[in-house]
Amino acid sequence: MLRNVAELRSEGAAEQVPSSSGEPGPEGAALATLVRSVENALAQLAQLDGQGPALQGPELERISRILQDFRAQLRASLVGLEGVISRAAVGAARSSVRIRTVAGHMEEVHRSVETLAESTRQVQGGADQVARAATEAAGLAAQVERMTGEGRQITAEALAAIRRLRDQSQAMAERLGQLVERMREITQVSGVIESIAAQTKLLALNAAIEAARAGVHGRGFAVVADEVRKLAEGTAKRAREIGGLVQAIRTELEPSQQLIREAVEQAREGAGRAEAAGAALEAIDRLARETAGHMQDIASAVEEQNAATESVFEALRDTVGRIRSVKEETENVSRETFTLSALTEEAYGYLGPFRTGTIFHRALALARELDRRCRAVFEEAIDQGRISLESVLELRYTEIKGAAVRRLARLFDVSRVPPQGFTPPKYSTAYDAVVDEALQRHMDEILGREPKLIFALVIDLNTYAPIHNSIYCKDWTGVPEKDLVGNRIKRFFHDQGVLVRGARVGLGPAALRLPNVASREDFLRAGCDLREPPGGSQDFLVQTYARDTGAVTAALTIPFFVKGHRYGAVLLGWTDDGSR
Repeated sequence: MLRNVAELRSEGAAEQVPSSSGEPGPEGAALATLVRSVENALAQLAQLDGQGPALQGPELERISRILQDFRAQLRASLVGLEGVISRAAVGAARSSVRIRTVAGHMEEVHRSVETLAESTRQVQGGADQVARAATEAAGLAAQVERMTGEGRQITAEALAAIRRLRDQSQAMAERLGQLVERMREITQVSGVIESIAAQTKLLALNAAIEAARAGVHGRGFAVVADEVRKLAEGTAKRAREIGGLVQAIRTELEPSQQLIREAVEQAREGAGRAEAAGAALEAIDRLARETAGHMQDIASAVEEQNAATESVFEALRDTVGRIRSVKEETENVSRETFTLSALTEEAYGYLGPFRTGTIFHRALALARELDRRCRAVFEEAIDQGRISLESVLELRYTEIKGAAVRRLARLFDVSRVPPQGFTPPKYSTAYDAVVDEALQRHMDEILGREPKLIFALVIDLNTYAPIHNSIYCKDWTGVPEKDLVGNRIKRFFHDQGVLVRGARVGLGPAALRLPNVASREDFLRAGCDLREPPGGSQDFLVQTYARDTGAVTAALTIPFFVKGHRYGAVLLGWTDDGSR
């Protein structure tokens, strides 16, 4: 088509005939008019959602038909291209969610395997300790076996000595008993001798009496009788002394006999205990041998288990490395997917000047209209002195909780809100209560004009929304699942990274490196130009992202300024299913 237009312009130029005065003739003037008409028609080609250029006059019918055909083909191509871009963005968004999910799972698996590897390493260390302890226990058991063997030998020797002592003590007791018995017999004999001596003395006395009676003839007999008497007295005296000595010996021997009897009994008991100790040592020796055998078996089993654990640990370490590689590859794919998303965003930028009438261009036009309306709300409140420009731009927030919750009763029922506040938290600013209801009216009207839109609002540079559409401003129920979806006003939306990028559209990479909640001074220190460019900003950003539910949403943002200073962005979203 462009070639046909060029051919017509060439043909017209060839037919232009100058007059003799050097000025274009009638044919030249007609051609100039034709060229201007064509230029105007070409200028209208970008407006592909209207009727298109119409050229008047029979001489322009051919050009008009060519331009109409070209316009139709261009619109079809751009709409098709936008559809391809949209589908690519949807695919990239869904892939991004899947990759994030896989990356999350891989991270969990990576942590789990690392934990398992660490546990295996600890088990291996414990097994080493058990093996060493088992080996040491086996050595100790062998040492106990040796010591009990020595103890058994010593006990056997002690038992033999005790038995010999017992036998000797028993023999001594028997001999001492015999000695005591002999002493008793000696005492009895001494008594007999003493009795005989007494009788002999009595006989000597009688003999002396008889000798006295005999006179001179009995004098010799008297001497014999006297000597017999003296001998009897000496014998009785010696018998008494022997009896006393024997009695003294008996008296001294009786305790010794008792002690010897006790010693014999103790020796008997000691022998019994020594025998019991020997039996115990023999049992200990047997148990020590068995324990040594068991400990050796345990040590061998632990060594085998340790070798198996080492193999498992090596396998886990290899698995950790492989998972780390997969995780890194997943991150690479995620970055490449992000690059693809960035390319689709860039492609939307090239489609911006051509109005094809698709949801993208309709949303872009509505965003710019919402920008004008919301700017007027802010600036009117500032001009009337109800709020200050500084309070609008300062990016300072106060969490709404306690008594402050009642201030939101003008927007929705707060009777079920706990004293500790909202989840997720809601925040107020120095200006939001002044402008929120007026902003909501304009946002709801824009939302109602496009059936495919699911939200239309204004957010600041930190994704704070002072108000949301009324469908997201429902009464607070206290049920988290309902309130998270049904009441989304006066909160941040930086949980979605795409909205942080959208809120800071046009500010460059430095703005994206700042925290999700940054101060205005942070933006200025990062080198961000927060002033409105002359003639206004034509920047916009279309991002396609998938939620956890699988629904794919396209978010369009354009910079939003108040009194020539950057506030944040106008945000519109629609469900991106690839349709127009």
